[in-house]
Amino acid sequence: MAVAVNFETKGTYLMTFTVINSTYPTTTAAEFVIEISGPSSFNRQKFLDKNPGGWQHLHMFAEVAKPGEYFFVLRLEAEGRPSWDFSSCDVTTLKE
Repeated sequence: MAVAVNFETKGTYLMTFTVINSTYPTTTAAEFVIEISGPSSFNRQKFLDKNPGGWQHLHMFAEVAKPGEYFFVLRLEAEGRPSWDFSSCDVTTLKE
């Protein structure tokens, strides 16, 4: 799944994604992966599934060097056919 965010100013932003691993309890060893790409950056971050079967918040810092559209690609890495749900993406400006 991908989330597109248009940043109007450069700065540091806190991205919070709310997700749930719906594959649980068939898969307990899982990682959420978020990749960010945009006009001036590419970053990848992994998050252990710390609350299998429950909603959790994944926090990621986005360093935006140039205003523009950035894409956040989310996926769940696990054995078999992982299934997960997405609830929200919140953006907080930390520093402009």
